[in-house]
Amino acid sequence: MLRIILNIARDEFEQIKRSRITLFLYTLFPLIIFLCFSLVYQNEIIREIPIAIIDEDKSDLSRTLIQYIESSPSMKIVDYFESKEELKEEFLIGKIHGAFYFPAELSSDIKSGKQSNVVMFIDASNLLISNSLLNDGTKILKTVNAGILLKKFKLGGLTENQSINLVNPLKVETNVLYNPNYSYITYLIPGLTTFILMMVVMMGAVPIINHKIGEEDFQFALRETKGKILPVLIGKSIPHLQFHFANILILVGIIFPAFHIVIRSSIIITILYLLFFIIVSFSFGIMLSSLIPKRTLATEVALFVLTPAFIYSGLTFPLWAMPEIHQFIAKLIPFTYFLSGFIKLYEMNANIVYLIKEIIVLMFFSALSLSITILSIKIRLKQSGISYDEKINSIIEIIKREIDWIITDLDLIAMLLAAPLFYSFFYGTMYMNKVEHEVPVAVYDEDRSSESLNLIKQLNAHTSIKITEELSSLDEIDKKLIDEEVQGVIFIPNDFCKNLKLNRDARIKIYLNTHRFLHSNDLNKAVNEVALSKGEEIRVAYFTSKGFSKGQSEELANPLKDNIKLLFNPSESYGDFLIPAILILVMQQTLFMGLGQSMAKENETKRFAELKTLSGNNPIVALSGKISFYLILYVAYALVFFSVHLSVFKIVFRGSYSAFIIVSVLLLLSISLMSLIIGNFFSKKVHALILISFTSYPIFFFTGYSWPTFAMPTIAKAIGFLIPTTPYLKAIHRIVSMETNIEHIFNEIIHLIILNIVLLLAVLFIFRRRFLKNSQPAH
Repeated sequence: MLRIILNIARDEFEQIKRSRITLFLYTLFPLIIFLCFSLVYQNEIIREIPIAIIDEDKSDLSRTLIQYIESSPSMKIVDYFESKEELKEEFLIGKIHGAFYFPAELSSDIKSGKQSNVVMFIDASNLLISNSLLNDGTKILKTVNAGILLKKFKLGGLTENQSINLVNPLKVETNVLYNPNYSYITYLIPGLTTFILMMVVMMGAVPIINHKIGEEDFQFALRETKGKILPVLIGKSIPHLQFHFANILILVGIIFPAFHIVIRSSIIITILYLLFFIIVSFSFGIMLSSLIPKRTLATEVALFVLTPAFIYSGLTFPLWAMPEIHQFIAKLIPFTYFLSGFIKLYEMNANIVYLIKEIIVLMFFSALSLSITILSIKIRLKQSGISYDEKINSIIEIIKREIDWIITDLDLIAMLLAAPLFYSFFYGTMYMNKVEHEVPVAVYDEDRSSESLNLIKQLNAHTSIKITEELSSLDEIDKKLIDEEVQGVIFIPNDFCKNLKLNRDARIKIYLNTHRFLHSNDLNKAVNEVALSKGEEIRVAYFTSKGFSKGQSEELANPLKDNIKLLFNPSESYGDFLIPAILILVMQQTLFMGLGQSMAKENETKRFAELKTLSGNNPIVALSGKISFYLILYVAYALVFFSVHLSVFKIVFRGSYSAFIIVSVLLLLSISLMSLIIGNFFSKKVHALILISFTSYPIFFFTGYSWPTFAMPTIAKAIGFLIPTTPYLKAIHRIVSMETNIEHIFNEIIHLIILNIVLLLAVLFIFRRRFLKNSQPAH
C-alpha cells in the first residue's frame, strides 16, 4: 500500500509541475506576500507624526514644553501658527495630525497660583495616530506639571522626597509582558503571514478533486487501492504538504529572523504546530473540493470562508467586544483557535499544556473535514455509476453582451451582485459596538485595606475596566494571561495604605498582555487615569489642609491642565474608523475579482475577437462597452454604502457628496482598468480569481490606512503610490470624518487622474495589440 500511495503522490506532483499557477502559488507567491507585509511594518513603531504649535505665551515655560515636544520621537513639529483658526485647513488637507495651543496667560496664571490650560488638538479619525499623540502628549504635560508642583512643594517647606511623593502619590508600575517594545511587526506579522499561508494551502487543495472523480487518473488510483479512498487522499496530499512545509521553514527560518521576530518557545514545537495547522487547513480545502464539482465555485466558497477569518481571529479587535452572533461565528473558524495557540507559543513561550484546547478543537475540525470528504466521494462515485466504492459597432451591444455574460454565469452573479451586499453588511456588523468596553481584569489585593478596596471600586467604575476575579497569589498571573481569561492583572501590595497615609512611595503594579494592542492600550490608559485622579484628590486634600479653599486647592493641585480636543472622531470609535475602509475594500475587491474573471473568460472561451467585431475594430469602443455596466453598478453600490450603510451603522457623513462622487468614479475606473490588465494574463477564470483574491490584505496595508505612510520605508511608499486605493482612502477618510470639500483633496484627485491615464494607455495598448493579432491570417 505504501508503494501505491507513493505512486499516487508522484502522479500528483507531476500535475503540480504542469500547473504554472499552482507552482507560482506554492513557491514565489508566499515569499512575495511575506516580504510585502514585513516591509510595510519595517519601522515597527510610529515616529515623527506631523504636528503644529500655536504659542501665544512665548515664555520660558512654553519654550520648555516645545523642547519636550521636539525631543519626542513620535512627534515632528512641521509648522507654527498665530491663531487656532489656521488649524482647521491644515487638518482638512492632511498636513498635520495634531497641534498644541499655549494660551497667552499660560505662564502668568501658573505663577499667580491659577490653573492654566494647554490645549491638545488631535485628529482622532485615525486611532493609531491619535493614540500615539495622546499618550506622548499627556506624558509631556504631566512631566512639566510635576516639575511645577515639585518647586511649589519645596518652597512650602517639604523635603525632596516628600515633594516627589506628593506630586505623584500613587504610582502605577506597568509590567509589559509578551511584546515589551509595542512592536507592530511582532504584533501583526506572525498572524498575517500564517493567515496567507492558510489561504495558499486551501487554494491549492480546492482543485484536487472537483470534477476529477470521473476521470481516468482518479479511477486508476481507486483501482490500485482496491476502492479505498483514504490512501488516495494521502497520496494526493503528500506533494502539496511538502511545498507547504518548505514555506513553513522559509517563514520561521528566514522571514521571522530577517525582521527580528523572536520565537520564544521551541522552534521544533512551533514548526510542528504550524505543520499541524497546515494539515487541518488542507483537509478543509479537500472537503470543499469533494463537495463542489465546479472548481471556480469551490474557489469562491473557499474565499467566502477564508476572507473574514483574520478579522474573526480577535487579533485586531477583541471577540468579546463583537456582537454575540459574530462571537459564535468566530468559534466555527479553525484559524481563531490556531492563532490563539500560535501566540501562546511564539510570543508567550507557553508550555504545550496550554495549547491542549486549541489542538483538540483543530483535530476535531480535521477529522470532521476528512470524514465529510470520504462520504462525499463515496456518494459521488455511486451517483456516477462507478462500481468501485451580424457585425454591430455599438457600445450598447457590448454592454448587453457583458450583462448577458454576468446573468448566465453563477460565479459572476455571486461575485458582482451577491457578495458586495452581503459582505458590506456582514463585516460592518462586527464593529457595531464600535468602542471596546469592560476589558476583563483580575486583581490581587495583598493590602486588604479600606484604601485598597476604594481603589478597586474606582478601577471597576471605569468604562474600560471590568474586574472579573480576585487572585489569591501572584503565581496565578502567567496562567490567567496565557489562557486569556483576563487581559491584565492589577497588584496592590500590602504596604499600599500605610505608604499612602504617610506620604511615602505608594505603588500599584499592572501586568499587561501587550500582544493584544487594543486591549493593553485601553487598560493601561484607564488604570493611569484612575491613579492620576487619585493623586489629584490627595493633593487637593493637602492644599485644603493648608487653609486654601476647595476651588483654590483644585487649581493648585493641577496647575497645568491638559485640555484635549479629539477632532473628527471624539469617541475614538473603532467602528467609525474602520467601517468606511471595509466598505471601500468590499467594493474594490468584488469589482477587481468580477471584472478580472470576465476578462479571463474572454481568453478561456476564446471570444475576445467578438469585441473587435462588435466595436468595429475600435479599442476605445470595446473598452467603454466592457466596463460601462460595472462602473454604473459600482457607482450605485458606492452611493448605497455611504448613505444607507453609514446610516445603519450610525456613522455621520460630514463631507461633500460631490467630492465623494468624483473620487469614487476615479477609483472605480482605475480598478476596472487594473482588472482588465490583470485578467488579460490568465487563460482561465479560476486562475484570475485565485491570484486577485490574495491582493486584498496587501493592498489595504500598503494604502497607509492601518499604518501611516510616513512611517513606512521608501520602497513601501513607492508601492503604495502605485495603488489607486491609496489616494482614494486618504481622500475618503477626510470626506467622511471631516467637513472636506474638493479643494482639500486636490492632490488625491490629481494622483488618481495620473494613475487612470497610465492604466488607460496600458489597456488600450493591450486591446490594440490583440485586435492586430486577431487580424493576422492563420498559417
